[in-house]
Amino acid sequence: MTEPIRGRRTETARELATRLGVSPRTIQRTVAEARQDFEARADERRERIIELARTEMTYTEIGAELGITSALVATRVVEARAAGIDIPARRRGRRRKKATTNPDSEAPTRR
Repeated sequence: MTEPIRGRRTETARELATRLGVSPRTIQRTVAEARQDFEARADERRERIIELARTEMTYTEIGAELGITSALVATRVVEARAAGIDIPARRRGRRRKKATTNPDSEAPTRR
């Protein structure tokens, strides 16, 4: 059997099966990626997430670079920390602007 060509789907398995006159399961078996290949790709992505999480990049930036969500990045970072991998903690939320005192007012203002 020849190696399938990988790419983004344009049709669901059900749509393709209807068009070709076969069952959706037949389509799924035909286009399925070998488990070994999938796990290798997943391991590479986890390693890349850890590498980027050790930089100053945000989870959103990491996700954009890798084509995944920031939530998945956060999940993988939590899993890595639980496994004993050292990844520095991040501050949550936006950085606050430093409060200054307005000479005409007694209350501090934000810049």
